[in-house]
Amino acid sequence: MEKWEQEIMKQVNGAMPETIEDRVNLTLKGLKRERSRLLKQRYGILTAAILLITIGMSSLSPSFAESLKSLPLLKSVFELVGGVDVKRGSELQLTTELGQKVKINDQEITFTESLYDGSKINLGWTVPSNDRDPWAFTEDIMFTIDGKRIEDYGGNISYEKLDNGMYAGTISIDVRGDEHSLPESFVLGLMSTDETITYANIPIVQEGEYQTYTIGQTKTWDDNEVFQVDYDAVTLYPTTTEISFSLPKSTTLFWDFHVYDDQGRVLQPISSGGGGYKDKNHFKAYFEPFEMIPNKIFIKPYMLNPSSKIRGEWKGKPITIDQGKAGSLTILDQTKEHNKLTLTYEAEGYRIFEQLDRIWLEDSKGVQYHENDTATRIDGTNKYQLTFSNVSDIDPIYISTYKFNTNYLEGLEVSVDLKQ
Repeated sequence: MEKWEQEIMKQVNGAMPETIEDRVNLTLKGLKRERSRLLKQRYGILTAAILLITIGMSSLSPSFAESLKSLPLLKSVFELVGGVDVKRGSELQLTTELGQKVKINDQEITFTESLYDGSKINLGWTVPSNDRDPWAFTEDIMFTIDGKRIEDYGGNISYEKLDNGMYAGTISIDVRGDEHSLPESFVLGLMSTDETITYANIPIVQEGEYQTYTIGQTKTWDDNEVFQVDYDAVTLYPTTTEISFSLPKSTTLFWDFHVYDDQGRVLQPISSGGGGYKDKNHFKAYFEPFEMIPNKIFIKPYMLNPSSKIRGEWKGKPITIDQGKAGSLTILDQTKEHNKLTLTYEAEGYRIFEQLDRIWLEDSKGVQYHENDTATRIDGTNKYQLTFSNVSDIDPIYISTYKFNTNYLEGLEVSVDLKQ
């Protein structure tokens, strides 16, 4: 069974790994494995919610202060284990510190911070090291907005086990349907799924400003069957770039989006999701934010299919691995500390983030090494680093990836002028 098949089987049938990211029902690929690789993304629909009580930043509760002490060096779960969106929000100081320790079905959770910039509602949390099922608390919680139950929402959950044994994670809530236009301030309620217990009411206030640009275009692609996409709008939030679109009820989404600006900057995908509503299937796809608003952006649907696995032996010197039509992957350098190996590498091609996403290490027998973390970009460069643990000093190490076939869905492309 191929690696990507194994990953999908794990997500559908297996227990959640210690580092996990369930993402919502598109196949956009984010760099965080949680780690589900979009595969990671692959975003899981949240069946639950969480509980928080907001407190002033200048007066932290003792339990919250204790939680912060247990976090390695950083005071923010968003900074420590969050994706590019919440890390960006933390950098821009758009987060609100919470600091509430609660018990849900005998499980103790500390909710550390929140973030809402008009797009998704994000929450940070920690649970003790002795907890065998860190995200069990999400199984018996539902959300309300200003007292009204949210009927249609999706989102992500991700967590990691820290070196000190405790778990830290994030949850995002993506409200859909008639409820998706939230006010600038509201109360996020947390209740048991049977609505008999109110856990908390959390005041949420939008931080930061955003700009929406109407697309209003319908595109079609004919491949023995006509596929239609109704592009609604692109919204530039401080933490994300959101593309909203809809498909006919009879159409299933089976492609990804390549999004770039007039300067050639390619946006990293974060998450996506959607579902049936009225007479159409409505979707939202999220990408990293633009640091500066470009003159124009381009949206190109495509399919990227792995055709065959390829690997090369790593001997401590730069090695380039051909990834087929997608481009190539070059391993530049390594650092070794104890049994942990950190590789520095870069990708060249048209599907940079997907290419970076599909890399792993094997020993001579084809056994994969565990990835410790998400691939991270080295500031000011297009280079990335990824760490693997329990790497043998004796056995040869092989860098593995895929060759890809890339097929653009001509006719579904659209461009959006942002400087009109």
